[in-house]
Order: sequence, then structure tokens, then C-alpha cells
Amino acid sequence: IRRIAPDGSSVSTLGIADAAGGFAVDAAGTIYYASTSGLKMLPAGGGVDSILLIRQGANVVLGATPYLPNINALTILGPKQLLILSGGQILKATLP
Repeated sequence: IRRIAPDGSSVSTLGIADAAGGFAVDAAGTIYYASTSGLKMLPAGGGVDSILLIRQGANVVLGATPYLPNINALTILGPKQLLILSGGQILKATLP
């Protein structure tokens, strides 16, 4: 993935080796993406990604439920709010 500054002044390449589904970028530049281990977030300023939803076996778990068979696509609803397309379901996730 290439991250380009809004004014085009800088370009950085992000090595995301375990991407396994959709990704979305919010207004601040934070990248959310589905990986083989779950839903991850990469901060706008760079740094280390963090896991928001953990994949367990064939499922992704948000807390204890609901179980998601996969993450096919993501989109940003607003600050800290994502829509997740998973196995024909559309789910809203509000992040801490």
C-alpha cells in the first residue's frame, strides 16, 4: 500500500504482509484492514499496527460475539465507526 500526503509532498510504502480482505482509510489517514489474524488498524502517522478484532479459527470475534465468518469489505461511517461486510451481513462497529 502506498500512502501519499494530501499535498503530494511525501510518499511512503506500507508493507502489510498479512492483508486478507478489504481496507479503508479514515479522514485522519488511519488505515483499517482485514488481516489473517483479524481486523487491524495502522495509525496515520505510521508506527505499529494494532489488532481491533481477533480472528479465532475460521471466525473473527468482537468481544465474545458476534462471530464473523470473514471480513470481505470495510468502509468508514464516521470517526471511530466502521461498516463491515462479512458473509452477506453488514455490521456496524464503534471503536473505542
